[in-house]
Amino acid sequence: MDLISSRYRKPKGRPTKRRKMLPENSKKRWQKSSKTVDEKNSNSMVLQRDTLSEPSTSSQPEASYIFTNKAVFSELLQKVPCKYCTNCTLVIKQHHSMGYSTKMELLCESCHESYGSVFSSFQEEAKISHDINSKLVSAFLSIGRGHVALETFSSVLNMPTMDRKTFAKCMHNLSVKNKEVKKKMLEMSRQVARKAHVKVDASLKNQEIIDVSVSYDGTWQKRGHTSNLGLGIIIDILSGLVLD
Repeated sequence: MDLISSRYRKPKGRPTKRRKMLPENSKKRWQKSSKTVDEKNSNSMVLQRDTLSEPSTSSQPEASYIFTNKAVFSELLQKVPCKYCTNCTLVIKQHHSMGYSTKMELLCESCHESYGSVFSSFQEEAKISHDINSKLVSAFLSIGRGHVALETFSSVLNMPTMDRKTFAKCMHNLSVKNKEVKKKMLEMSRQVARKAHVKVDASLKNQEIIDVSVSYDGTWQKRGHTSNLGLGIIIDILSGLVLD
């Protein structure tokens, strides 16, 4: 208990030099990562412009999302007249939800005329799931959280959430999408690691298989030594790249 309480205890007295440097170091890492992302985006744009001979035929817009309170929609529609009865009684009715994607209908309360309905997020190309569900699952997995954290997030914002089965389905879809990317990244890492070893010892150039020194690390799905699922990572010591 002393170890746990010391970890979460509020620091007393004057902050140390290391604690003062933490915000500055965090800001530097953020700027560095932002610069790296910008460079990757610019490189991908150049690659796409060079390799594609025809413009993309996809009609789906770029996915971007904002948090909006439902009362804001009512305020926006208060001064918009209905084209059938000219009364300013347009409302947005919320029908059912598929995870975080909600079906919304624009309706006039006076004449009950409907202007159509649409989901708040478009479906992916394979019609497997809605884009917002995949994005949120990917976001929570990226910060090391799962379905329980997603439910807490939804309850605080009073939003409809997805069940555990849908969460698992989105995880499976993300895994399938990332499978080819993972294979390419591992192949690139192995080539770079091989070049690094050949640079140190030129006699390894003609050898198909070379012996390298590696370190091994792993992690489990759950804490407390109760998980049946784990992940092992093999890292090349010379280059520091993941080989498998």
